[in-house]
Order: sequence, then structure tokens, then C-alpha cells
Amino acid sequence: MKLFKKTKKMKFNEYKNTRSRGIMTSYEKMNYFFIQDSSDTELFKIAKSILAGFPALVGLEKVEKRRANEVLAFLTGVVFAHEGDYIKMDEKIYLFAKKEEFEDGSLRQYVKDSK
Repeated sequence: MKLFKKTKKMKFNEYKNTRSRGIMTSYEKMNYFFIQDSSDTELFKIAKSILAGFPALVGLEKVEKRRANEVLAFLTGVVFAHEGDYIKMDEKIYLFAKKEEFEDGSLRQYVKDSK
């Protein structure tokens, strides 16, 4: 009698059809945010989204450099506290996610396809 089963790791192309089975990839769960002002309300909304398991693609094009640095410092702290990571997609666009969201490979594939 086995107590623990070995789980099969899926390849990325197998994830394309998981939506029909009720499973969503991290890429499909991603939320998009564009910071436009200096209020912290949007910043906390992004942090809550990340902590709830939704990767966040954050655009900082419309904020000044000092505010962009504050946003980056806060959100990198949020993801690093959960062993997550962030990826610079463009000069002022970043992808933030917890460790669990990077495990299915869909976010890394998105980054690879974007470049």
C-alpha cells in the first residue's frame, strides 16, 4: 500500500487545455495594474491580489521616478516575504508573483514569449 503517490509534472503545452477541466494557469489568473497617482490605495490592492494568489503585471509609466521606486520596494518586499520573485518585463513594467504561481511554468513561458 502506497501512502504517497508521485505526482506527474505537466509540460507547458499541456496547460493550454486545463481551463476546460476547471484548472487555471497562473498566466490566466494574472491581474493588470497601471499606477497613475501617489495614493497607497492602489498599492495595497495590488499587494492583496498577489497574496491571494494572483500574479500582477504592474505598469509604472505614468508615475514619477521616486514613486516608482517606492512601489517597487514595497511590492518586492511582498513577494520576497512569500519566496516569490519579480521580473522586469520592460523599462517600467514588472511582473510580481509568489513562488507557487511560478511553479506551473506559464508565467515563465509568458516572459519568454514576450521578449
